[in-house]
Amino acid sequence: MTRVHPAPWARLGVLGSLLAAIPTAAVLPSEAQACSCEAVDLERSFAASELVFEADVVALVERPGHELRATLAVTRVWKGEPGARIVYDGPDDNTCGMNFADGLHYVVYGSHDRGLLSTSYCNGTSTGEPSRTAIAWLEEHATPRAAPAEPPSTHAPAASAPTFASPSAFPDAERTAPARARGCAATDTRAPLAPLLVLPLFGARRRARPTRGK
Repeated sequence: MTRVHPAPWARLGVLGSLLAAIPTAAVLPSEAQACSCEAVDLERSFAASELVFEADVVALVERPGHELRATLAVTRVWKGEPGARIVYDGPDDNTCGMNFADGLHYVVYGSHDRGLLSTSYCNGTSTGEPSRTAIAWLEEHATPRAAPAEPPSTHAPAASAPTFASPSAFPDAERTAPARARGCAATDTRAPLAPLLVLPLFGARRRARPTRGK
């Protein structure tokens, strides 16, 4: 009885079928790794959040172990005490964390976490059209406060160098001041000339006078 061996191309076809049978979940990230939030309920988000405020992103700095460190300048406070500025360290393995963009305005729902801001998309933090919807709800249901003032700078201003008036600013004083007032070395040389002129004449008169008894 003759044994029939499958052709090489047929073996590849069987292997391809086996590979196709492997579940897709084994080669793709699991759904648990993706951020999945329920529809944000603004009333629930406001009640559950320690901090609710509006802010502008004023700085983004790359840091080891984190995507970005964002500095937010608070513009209006709806709940809590976020301070004038608050810092958020970007997400690492938490894909629901916020990826703040420099220069954008946000409505932030969150809390303090060891001096930093803790928030996520699931909290309701948003920018663009969703943030405008959130602001409309807040203006109807809450009372805003102005942002806290920035703390004063601890650096003293540099002392300015003293300035002196130029002599050209006082032209009349230069012309009317006496010679000795213009400097220590300035003297009036006219007074000593009179005695020098009189002494030779006095000596000549003494030599010309005849002596008595001759």
